[in-house]
Amino acid sequence: MAKKKTQYKNEIVLTEEFFELRLVCNTDTIDVFSLIKYLNQANYMVQGINKTLNKNFNVGYDAIEVEVFAVEHGSIRIPLKLKKYAANTLMGLATTIIGGVAVNLISGNKEPIVIISDIENIETQPSTFLDNQQTKRSVGKIAKMVVEDDGISGLEVTYEKSDGQRESLTIKKTTLDKVAKECEDTTDDIINNYSKTRLQIHGPILENTPSVWWVIMNGQKLRAFMTDKDFLEEMTAKKIAFAPGDEIIADIEEVISEDEQGTHIKRYIRRVHSYPKYTRVVKGVKQQSIIE
Repeated sequence: MAKKKTQYKNEIVLTEEFFELRLVCNTDTIDVFSLIKYLNQANYMVQGINKTLNKNFNVGYDAIEVEVFAVEHGSIRIPLKLKKYAANTLMGLATTIIGGVAVNLISGNKEPIVIISDIENIETQPSTFLDNQQTKRSVGKIAKMVVEDDGISGLEVTYEKSDGQRESLTIKKTTLDKVAKECEDTTDDIINNYSKTRLQIHGPILENTPSVWWVIMNGQKLRAFMTDKDFLEEMTAKKIAFAPGDEIIADIEEVISEDEQGTHIKRYIRRVHSYPKYTRVVKGVKQQSIIE
């Protein structure tokens, strides 16, 4: 039985899960742009599944980081490590659920998906996860990329079961073609909204220049456009100064679009609900810019 890695740090539980996409083909190379697309869509799929688990069932993770394992020469594999973070007091989700859901969606399995938690087992339909446009788009694009590549004959997906053992499933192009059509992208952009999210300021903000803020959300450094005019006016009037480490609670909107050059993500801070009491108030001091 495979042994799961679980770490506790400041009451945050980190569990790790293995998930792999393997392109079945006769070559040992892949162009870099195609590889980037597979990696992007795999990440979007994982994040989308987690959002549905949180929104619909309240058993998701606070954050998931997707990392790539090093692989041996001569193999076109995309092995991923899913690092899933959750507060210790909120842990109630089996550590293999993300990969299990992903396999069902990519293979077009119509059978109910069982979400196993410490509290109860929840049965739901695959369509529940495909209602999330980010998940639906990424599943469709992975399937479509395989179908349209003449050098690839199929896709093999490896995931971890509840006992820690790995299981592989080979998916034929005919099946992937059906999945690609069912998940055909009909929207221009994907919009994700995060309400009352904790954002940590990465650097000082330039007074009277509200364009770009650098913040940390769920451990990831992000660039976001501040659009809350009321907050900006209050910030200017009261000479509010932010320093690295300060935090605000805000609504953030994420817009994901794609074109021939790749995937583009823009984020907007739509409304600031609060900033901590220890935020400094500086009179007559011009702050440094974090705009790059």
